[in-house]
Amino acid sequence: SQGSYSMVLNAKSLQSTFDISMTDIKTMRNKSQLYSFLAPRRDSKYASMCKNQEQIVKEAEIKHYETLTYLDNLLQGNEKAALNFLFENVNVPCDFSVSSDQYLSERTKGDLLTERITRQVKFTSEEQSARNRARNDHKEKVLLLLDDCGDGTHYSLLGVGGDASRREIEKSFSNLARQFHPDRNSGNSDEYFKLLNEAKEVLLC
Repeated sequence: SQGSYSMVLNAKSLQSTFDISMTDIKTMRNKSQLYSFLAPRRDSKYASMCKNQEQIVKEAEIKHYETLTYLDNLLQGNEKAALNFLFENVNVPCDFSVSSDQYLSERTKGDLLTERITRQVKFTSEEQSARNRARNDHKEKVLLLLDDCGDGTHYSLLGVGGDASRREIEKSFSNLARQFHPDRNSGNSDEYFKLLNEAKEVLLC
């Protein structure tokens, strides 16, 4: 036979899930008709559940890529595109101290979103400036070494210890050479670049 659900299914669950009366359930169970009744309905319900899950996953993927697009636009300074995303997806700012009704009554939605994106762009810009300052500080320290360098400062010039390996020396030179290459700098960059090369050649000879 094809089988039977009569021994494994709860009658109340059947009644709730398939909207059938307890009398009909008992009748089908006595006549061994539960399997033929439930099999097609089970398949239909399972297919419906799969379809719903597929839709949920699809919507989540769309939201995920929309968010990535928003971040890309923000980092690239495309404020208009990022602002459009906020208009479509954000209703109320997350950082207000009064009630949303009071807040929204004083400022229009456009003003709120414009303010938010302006703060985010400013934060991104300040973060980039901090990185640039850190690089410039390092660069200034190297310039001081370059200005004072002599025959005995090759290790210090390249920022390595006296026991540095050949690989460490080459790696340090490569990093500094990119920073002080004449094509990327003006002023005394030719002289500095030459000193870096001389220091490397002395230490690797």
